[in-house]
Amino acid sequence: MPDVTQYDETEATIKLLEAIVDSDDNTTFGDIQEFIDEFNRVTFNCYRLNQLLKNYDFYTPNYSQGLDWTL
Repeated sequence: MPDVTQYDETEATIKLLEAIVDSDDNTTFGDIQEFIDEFNRVTFNCYRLNQLLKNYDFYTPNYSQGLDWTL
């Protein structure tokens, strides 16, 4: 993202690491997924975005293929 500062990247990284460290036996991947998505948005994870686009079927008219355009 163009307006992201080093502070924003550091804050997203710390939030993700805290979520992982504070997890217990009842924590699911879905609980941590929002922190991963935020980290990917802030760092503009090109690899992750390219994987999502590679797996996306552009010929299917429905938009429920799991592609998160907020990355």
